[in-house]
Amino acid sequence: PLIDSPCDWEDNEITISPTDACLEGHFPDQPVVPSVHLITLILDRILAKYPGYQLNNVRRIKFMAPINPPARLRFQFSMNDKRVCQFKCFNSEALSCQGKMLFELKR
Repeated sequence: PLIDSPCDWEDNEITISPTDACLEGHFPDQPVVPSVHLITLILDRILAKYPGYQLNNVRRIKFMAPINPPARLRFQFSMNDKRVCQFKCFNSEALSCQGKMLFELKR
C-alpha cells in the first residue's frame, strides 16, 4: 500500500477560505486549491515538527479529489527512522491526497 500503518501520526488542521490568496486565478468560476499549495502546507507542518531536516525528494503523491473552498483540511504525517515521511490529507473525512517524502539532515 502507498501508506503503511505507523503508530505515531502527527495531526494538524488548517482552514482555506474562499478568499485565500492561493486561489487567485485558480480557477475564477470554480476555485480549486492548487496542488503545489497543498504540498507546501504539508511540507511546512512536517518541517515545523522536524526543524533539523530538509526535503531530499518527493517519493510519490497521489491526489484523490480536488479541494474546493471553503475547506477544513486535516493533515497526518509520520516519519520513520530512515527519514521517510508518510502523509495523508483529508478534506472533512474524505482522503484527498497521500504520499511519501524523503528528508535529510540540514547541512
